[in-house]
Amino acid sequence: MRTAPGLTRLERKLWRHLVKGMVRAAGAGDDRSVVALYALMGRALGTSTAIATVMYLAIQAAGPWRREAARRDAFFGFSLTSLDGRELDVDDAPYAVRWAARMVSAAVNGDEASLYALAMTARDDGQMDACVPALARMAAERAVR
Repeated sequence: MRTAPGLTRLERKLWRHLVKGMVRAAGAGDDRSVVALYALMGRALGTSTAIATVMYLAIQAAGPWRREAARRDAFFGFSLTSLDGRELDVDDAPYAVRWAARMVSAAVNGDEASLYALAMTARDDGQMDACVPALARMAAERAVR
């Protein structure tokens, strides 16, 4: 597991523990614990580490598609499907779902500038508590496969 840059050995160990806890909690559907662990990370390791963590989660969620994109000169995007099977326009999705889908799409395409900009936008919009669980659930789903 790659960690956020600039951390001491002990901080990296704490970071790994918190990220694993976030992914486990997300996999169990416990959004409150995801948010609590993310907030703890921000307090203990700083804002830059918290931002790097959402970028890391997007890369984890992008997993297999990232490898596919690296083999081809292609651009990948996502479509969203409602619970009843209808395809949804990403712009019609709730903020957190729209944000998480865009984060994963940026990760698949290796666009770190967009990953950073999206992370900062969610923070500046005061939406990180809604967005981080959505992204952590996507990373948890990839971790299971």
